[in-house]
Amino acid sequence: MSINVKFVLVMATLLMTVLPACADYKAGMKAYQNEDYATALVNFKQDGSPEALDKIGTIYSNGLGVEKDEKEAFKWVRKAAEQGYDIAQHKLGDMYYYGHGVAADKAEAAKWYRKAAEQGFSIAQYKLGDMYKKGNGVNQDLNEAAAWLLKSAEQGQVRAQFDIGLMYASGKGENKDLAEAAKWFRKAAEQGHTRALYAIGYMYLKGEGVKMDKAEAIKYLRKAAEQGHGRAQMELKKMGE
Repeated sequence: MSINVKFVLVMATLLMTVLPACADYKAGMKAYQNEDYATALVNFKQDGSPEALDKIGTIYSNGLGVEKDEKEAFKWVRKAAEQGYDIAQHKLGDMYYYGHGVAADKAEAAKWYRKAAEQGFSIAQYKLGDMYKKGNGVNQDLNEAAAWLLKSAEQGQVRAQFDIGLMYASGKGENKDLAEAAKWFRKAAEQGHTRALYAIGYMYLKGEGVKMDKAEAIKYLRKAAEQGHGRAQMELKKMGE
């Protein structure tokens, strides 16, 4: 038998094993979207992919067509996470952090957040950075916190953008740089983050990190005030606005 024929046979065998699994997942998702969770469970279990295992966890954690069972959800999410699925790794981190289906364990939460964060999962990057910032489940390390928060901020996570702005403003975890602080506060403000709206508005008001600009200050402070930020309301009142 020639090498080419052997190659074709091997590929055909692989396709025969992969395609049914894909079909099971697609069938499971169709059933899931149609709220036929019993059928979805059967298909997801047959599929066995990390995406399917994670969906089983979702079904049990939310009690979709089954009795809500956080321990069962944890079991399936962990299986998915152990296969390297970043969404499940982040979810498993949450389960350990909040004690859903397993005893709360901040160190384990940080471990799984890190696995997801290392794959570029921005929410996990933020949570890991926040844990390092506060020394929660890990030894406090502001430099490590800043590194993860910056990665998350660069992907558009608004809380990370605000927090990295604070670190640049204070010089904790990053070299003090008011221009960089203003840049990140502005990015968070553009997403409607209340404290960021106040922070960038105040910087424009005082000319800190940006050129003093009363009109810009009023614009941002007013938006913060409209969201109930007391200090923004006070600054506007002092300005006669």
